[in-house]
Amino acid sequence: MTPQELLEELERRGVLVEPEGPDMLAVEPMDALSPAELEALRRAKPEVLRLLRQRQRLSPWPDRIGGHPRTLGPLGRCRDCPPDPPAPRPALSRSRTWVRYGDALLCLAHALAAEAHERRPS
Repeated sequence: MTPQELLEELERRGVLVEPEGPDMLAVEPMDALSPAELEALRRAKPEVLRLLRQRQRLSPWPDRIGGHPRTLGPLGRCRDCPPDPPAPRPALSRSRTWVRYGDALLCLAHALAAEAHERRPS
C-alpha cells in the first residue's frame, strides 16, 4: 500500500491524521489503527507529512477550529458576518458558506480570524 492509499484508507474510516510540528503526526483515534497500519504509517511518515502539507497549501481553509474538523453542509449564513443588505441575489453573498466547524458556519475570512485567535498565546 502506498502512503497515499494508507492515508485515504485511514480517512475513509474516520481516522484523523494531521501534521504536528515539523516532523510528527497526530492520529485520532490511535486505537483505530492495526499494528500493521501503525508500522506502515511510521515507515511512510515523511511521505505522509509531505502529502498532508501539500493539501494544506491547496486549501486556505483551516482544518480545525475549536477542536472541530472542517465539514461541508447545506449553504447557510456565516455566524460572524453582519446581516446582508437587501440584494437581488442574496444567495451569492459573501456571508454565505458551506463550511462548518461543529455547529458554526463560517465564511473564509471569519474562519481564518478564528484560527489566528486560537494560535495567539494566552
